[in-house]
Amino acid sequence: MTVKNGGATIGDAIKSIYRQTYAISQIVVIDDRSTDDSHAIANDLLARGTIPYHLASSESAGRGYALRQAVFQASGDWIAIIDADDVWHTRKTEIQVAAICQCNHDDIGVCGTLTRPFSNLSTIESDHAMICPVKNSFRQITARQMLYCNCLPHSSVLLRREYAHYDVSLKSQYDYELWMRLMVIQKVSALRVEIPLTLRRVHDRQHFQSGRGSFVYALRSAKHKLAYSILLKDPVAFAYNLCKPAFFVFPTICRERVRRTLRRSL
Repeated sequence: MTVKNGGATIGDAIKSIYRQTYAISQIVVIDDRSTDDSHAIANDLLARGTIPYHLASSESAGRGYALRQAVFQASGDWIAIIDADDVWHTRKTEIQVAAICQCNHDDIGVCGTLTRPFSNLSTIESDHAMICPVKNSFRQITARQMLYCNCLPHSSVLLRREYAHYDVSLKSQYDYELWMRLMVIQKVSALRVEIPLTLRRVHDRQHFQSGRGSFVYALRSAKHKLAYSILLKDPVAFAYNLCKPAFFVFPTICRERVRRTLRRSL
């Protein structure tokens, strides 16, 4: 986990790690030079817990460096990623490990889950949305699908440590760039559990939620997708991502209809 000024939410994220039914061997938290009480809150919770932990401040400014430092401190063969403002279902890790074991274990390098947005954790828990369906389901995610959307949300992912090489030169899309590099260049297989085991918090401090922020985010995302559309020789994906930044001038309902049509065609 990396955190920057996440004092209001990091407690929920850490508590969801402690509630996992699968035994977690280590918790690593890197504070990306927060100016609030994120570090103190994390230290208090981790010190009172029973899982070995590593809590430190980032050696360099920027989330890419914080992610790289967190990976360096991790000791396991697999790393479970969580953002400081998100929450896991109690059985998330257990179900992901079971899905990986049901497949050809050596071929799988990344395993994500579906997500569900939320803004009020008490509301989510009160309507039993945290109760997981009994039937586990998963599917393989292809690089071609990833040209249209990031099918592997960062907070949901179990990632082999040997593949966790984030590009620290980026400003954002650390996860998407890594997934595509692994799938296209290194031919690593990816899975996704088709159950919303990761709760994605929606709040005003997310820069990509604002008008200008979402446009800049779309431009950076399009850059990666255009490059991989060329590598995969997919002219439809290239055309879609070339036009995508302008896509933001259309109403949300129109954008969603186009996305659904494209996903059904894959």
